[in-house]
Amino acid sequence: MSTLQMEFMETIEGLSDDTMRILLEVVKQVVLPLDHKESVGSSSEHQSKPRRMGSLKGQRLIAEGYDIDESNDEIAKMFGVEK
Repeated sequence: MSTLQMEFMETIEGLSDDTMRILLEVVKQVVLPLDHKESVGSSSEHQSKPRRMGSLKGQRLIAEGYDIDESNDEIAKMFGVEK
């Protein structure tokens, strides 16, 4: 086992089962397909397309024409972040 693999195992050792399931899902849906695409040599256009995960795949979460950035100042204030 490589040093990097050992470091990864030590890092996830204390995580809950739910968190490890999420990490495993991310690896299966994002990391492994990207790694496979690179080895196969697919087009860079296809690789740069954002991937959606989980139960919300393919759903629009923001209403058409809504500017999500309008709320940035309010959100920053809620979290005590100064711009």
